[in-house]
Amino acid sequence: MSIQVPVNDSGFALPAEPQQHPTLEDVGRAHMYGDTLQVAHALQDDSALTLQKVGEAKVYAHIITSAHAGEDAAPP
Repeated sequence: MSIQVPVNDSGFALPAEPQQHPTLEDVGRAHMYGDTLQVAHALQDDSALTLQKVGEAKVYAHIITSAHAGEDAAPP
């Protein structure tokens, strides 16, 4: 399953593409990306950074987390 990083128009660096089975590092990068956009939006550093873009980044982080946990939680 290919998980696409949501694009932002604000010039913030996108996290690296996750592994086929997302690692803990992928999970951390996804959450840090969402947190970065959230803080930037709160500080209004960039008027182009909408709540929709913040929401997309947060959903992406949850998708990566679920993909990581899914294989670990699968029965043997």
